[in-house]
Amino acid sequence: MPQRARPTTYVYFFLFFLIAQFGIHATLLTMPYFWDEVGSTIPAALSIGHPGTGVPPAISLYLAGVWKLFGASELSTRCAMLLLSAVAMLGIFLLAIGLCGSLQGAPAIMVAALTALSPLFFGQSILAQTPIPAALCLAYGLWFYLTGRRVVAGVFGLLLLWVLISSLPGIGWGQVAPPRPVDFAVTAARRFGSLFLANFHFLATIGVLMGLRSGRLNRTRWKVAGGVAGVYFLSLCVAGPVLDRDLVPVLPVFYTAAVVGFYSYASKWRMAMPVAMLCGFLTCLWFAPPLWPDALENSLAMSDFSDLQRMTAVYLEKNAHGQVVATAWPLSVVLKEPQFGFVEKPQRVMRLPDFSAACLAKVEKDSAGILVRYSRSWDPPRNILLANRATRWFGRRYLGYQLPVEPDEIERKLGLHLTASWQKRGQWVEIYSR
Repeated sequence: MPQRARPTTYVYFFLFFLIAQFGIHATLLTMPYFWDEVGSTIPAALSIGHPGTGVPPAISLYLAGVWKLFGASELSTRCAMLLLSAVAMLGIFLLAIGLCGSLQGAPAIMVAALTALSPLFFGQSILAQTPIPAALCLAYGLWFYLTGRRVVAGVFGLLLLWVLISSLPGIGWGQVAPPRPVDFAVTAARRFGSLFLANFHFLATIGVLMGLRSGRLNRTRWKVAGGVAGVYFLSLCVAGPVLDRDLVPVLPVFYTAAVVGFYSYASKWRMAMPVAMLCGFLTCLWFAPPLWPDALENSLAMSDFSDLQRMTAVYLEKNAHGQVVATAWPLSVVLKEPQFGFVEKPQRVMRLPDFSAACLAKVEKDSAGILVRYSRSWDPPRNILLANRATRWFGRRYLGYQLPVEPDEIERKLGLHLTASWQKRGQWVEIYSR
């Protein structure tokens, strides 16, 4: 598609991406609010217009506008995010066209497919969080810059800064401290692994190396795109916490560089490697990693998690009978706030930081009549973080991984007994009561 295409051409491609996004996310359109959604963007959107509220995140302003027209619900939220992700996909497609240049075989379509089915992008496309708006701004900003429209590119650059800064929590400058060298090294290693190795990204890394070797990534347009993506990536290495979704804005440039590398060599690489990546992405969406836990939002496990949270809330609303429920966030929030749609009346809740042995020890025997614990990550059957004392210490210290507590220990120390439990494709919930 040429740079000066007719407006209808852009409309046709946008409709194609919109239909594709709704098609691959059809089963998630009514998914309950998930994890960080109930901690930031959704409550911020609900509070817009009320006195005393601060500056909301950009995504919350967008949702508030959508809700004004169609009402606040999970369905309207999911549809609004898919609409935004389709706009982002059009920008990613246009950017890929500009970066791929004269390569034959429609490589930009392959880039769009890789991006849409990437575990990180797929999950964020349906969630009311910052990565998709950030990816949209970065893709269009780069595309407008490469096509000579620098003023418009600058506007998208400012929008990107607004999206990112407005999503940051309010922190006083006196509380900001540079990371310790060891923490920086661990953060950088985790970021590097998430971008270049995890989720079958090692195949994309091979493609980037092939592109560098062929010389196609040494051109001016790639120096601009690679420089912007590199600065963005390096800034993430000094920021915390380490969340895979933060990498979403740089994925289009990364995948495009990989496809350029694949298309620079013999025709057998042009389809074999990208198809292998697509198959790997689909595998990551459906199956847990074999050796280490993964974030729930990087796969379809987030839907199972949300469904189990809603089932638990319905059960407690019928059976808690005014008892104090001890549990961790986000269940502790949705049980107290009917606005999230999990309960009709607020429940009495004791909020726990997590389900570690130290936190459970703080629950007095007579303070909470019910304890609810549940899986907080997608753990594989053979979790290497539980292999020995060294890996357990490393996981707890640098990855925030909490060691599981045996049910017998809960019954012995708290005087509570397992009364109900649910499991769904590796996710589980356990309810203990007197």
